Amino acid sequence: RAVATGFDTREALRFNLNEADFLTAQRIRDAINQKFGPVATLEDAVTVSLALPAGANTRGAMMAAIEMLDVTPAEAPARVIVNSRSGTVVISSAVRLAPAAVSHGKLVIHIDEAPQVVQPAPFSRGETAVQENSTISVEQSNNHLAVLNPGPSLSSIVDSLNKLGVSPPDLVAILEALKQAGSLKAELIVI
Repeated sequence: RAVATGFDTREALRFNLNEADFLTAQRIRDAINQKFGPVATLEDAVTVSLALPAGANTRGAMMAAIEMLDVTPAEAPARVIVNSRSGTVVISSAVRLAPAAVSHGKLVIHIDEAPQVVQPAPFSRGETAVQENSTISVEQSNNHLAVLNPGPSLSSIVDSLNKLGVSPPDLVAILEALKQAGSLKAELIVI
């Protein structure tokens, strides 16, 4: 015989997110409330509670409509995953670097910042913004110290290092040193 789930009679139904994230949970709540009125509330970073009208047919139709809502999830946490054996580096878009100085063996890293002001077209209601413009160069020479200014993405530095043919152990050593120095604003996972 069928097991009663309480789907059609329970006071509140709960959506549980796969990963705890207040911003994503808030966006889900807002999208549901925009479509159906004030029926969704946040319980915590994982749970969105729904106060829907009783009845399996009504709730089923509303849940089907809720499943089709477009919600933009929050940006993934800043992570750098490095496979030290193969030299594979995966970088999330949220990774940023703070100022640092780097010298590793014969490698010297130069980063130049030249932010540019971007103006909107007249009467376009746009806003003036600052666009980052970083120039990164990596060269092999005598041991010099290079200063990393804030702003460049880690992916730009890793691309430059890879073009030089930096070995995977050297790449891992540089990333670990940046993390230990507090310059790498991300979780570093070495596998």
